[in-house]
Amino acid sequence: LLAALEHPVDAWAVEASPAARAALAEVLPSERVVPVFDDVAAPFSGVIIGNELLDNLPVSIAVRKREGWEERWVGIEDGRLVLVAHPVRPKVAGWADQFGRPCPEGGRVEVQLAASEWIRRALDMLVCGAVIVIDYGETAENLEHRRTEGTLRTYRAHHLGPHALAEPGETDITVDVNFSPLVIAAESGGASVELHRQDEFLQSLGLVDRIRELREQELALARDGDPMERLKVRSTRTNAETLLHRRGLGDFRVLIARK
Repeated sequence: LLAALEHPVDAWAVEASPAARAALAEVLPSERVVPVFDDVAAPFSGVIIGNELLDNLPVSIAVRKREGWEERWVGIEDGRLVLVAHPVRPKVAGWADQFGRPCPEGGRVEVQLAASEWIRRALDMLVCGAVIVIDYGETAENLEHRRTEGTLRTYRAHHLGPHALAEPGETDITVDVNFSPLVIAAESGGASVELHRQDEFLQSLGLVDRIRELREQELALARDGDPMERLKVRSTRTNAETLLHRRGLGDFRVLIARK
């Protein structure tokens, strides 16, 4: 991304993983690679990009009961981590009522208070600019069919993993992002908001034309060119095409909050 920009930019990277920070420090000054958001010099004018970030932020689990909501907290039973019932906190109940209904009795909703707080903080850091969130998820209305079991799940090596409490620290724990509260949080912070499917968003920016150019370049290299350069172009093309797959990355959502 930085190499493709026409003009130099003052870029920062926020990364919790020490190994990933070390890799980022090879392309950015080390003082611009930080472990937490608060270490970024602010306020500033620019763009903040959160790519597959919000699905990993902490959530609360609310279970629908006949009389209202009940939370699930993590407890220990016979030396194992388990989910235990707990009275619902007011903020959790309020979020679930606004963004998690209708929900069948016994159904589960992941209450994503931290995601809304993140986008508010990001907008507060900007004098002017935009916050761009790219993630998998849907609006509250379109997540209704997922509320029987909820969307909490784990991944390991790009495959579905075990129960979220089975192997703590060994898998990625994730949920589908509910974009409805993010839109409201951003608008309440004074931003104008757009929400798109990733495939449609990238098509509007000309990615289909770029893929066509890469395919033509690949064919030209196949006729008379460097085989390694051809493989490089093919890799770029296939990566771009992957972003448009409607049952894959193309189904991600792109939220743009301009301030």
